Amino acid sequence: IGGFSQPIAVNEAPTVASGSYVATENVPTPLTGITLADADADPATDPMDVTFTVASGTLDINEAVIGGVPASAISGDGTGTITITGATLDQINTTLAAADGLVFTGDADVQLDLTLNDRGNGDGGITPQTTASSATITTLTDTDGDGVADIDDVDDDNDGILDTVEDTNGDM
Repeated sequence: IGGFSQPIAVNEAPTVASGSYVATENVPTPLTGITLADADADPATDPMDVTFTVASGTLDINEAVIGGVPASAISGDGTGTITITGATLDQINTTLAAADGLVFTGDADVQLDLTLNDRGNGDGGITPQTTASSATITTLTDTDGDGVADIDDVDDDNDGILDTVEDTNGDM
């Protein structure tokens, strides 16, 4: 008669918001606009694990962002896979919000794959939830390697003759 039951804690899955990116080949390109959230986690104290992966190229994460992810929580910096272990959402989002927080360098179109694990925040660690997300990185060709994509380069083969002149003469 009239007993009370304890509410059962449910762990909500974390969420990821990101966009798509355009990079010039072999030119470091910041990957801004990525935001991570978890409705049932304390963003200031609950630890999370996140992995960023590209099939080709490298990812660099800025370990010097004030209030960001500490270097001790980062592995794989400068490779195709960066793992952040045990950082809070506040730390991760602070790093990702920095203009040079996460940077891609490569020479091919790739998917940036992101996996966020909340370590069971919300139900006492019983049921960790993982969210996966992908963003497209389109890499523009830079034939002469000057850091300017051919589409924006007035002399994309660096021969001293403007592309508009070469185009009219059929020399491209």
